[in-house]
Amino acid sequence: MTKTWAVRLVAVAVTVNLMLLGVLIVRAIGQASDGHRAICALRGDLERRRATAAEFLERYPNGVAGIPPAAIEKSRSDQLRTIRALSDANCTEDELGP
Repeated sequence: MTKTWAVRLVAVAVTVNLMLLGVLIVRAIGQASDGHRAICALRGDLERRRATAAEFLERYPNGVAGIPPAAIEKSRSDQLRTIRALSDANCTEDELGP
């Protein structure tokens, strides 16, 4: 094999590897985007549940049969902790959901 063919072969191999790397990067970005949307949807859901629980406690400050207010407050506290843990995700209003 001449030196010219060896150089061409290496150039082709490098080009193919770069193309494959590009495909892998595009896939990784797509998966990261899906993960971001899922995190934002979860955070939005928790925020809505927390607000609903607050409204429930306003309406029923003593809780209801089998569900004491302390259990609802504990749930709200847990939800807030999770919301704060997910707060690094910069979510738009659309991503947080309705």
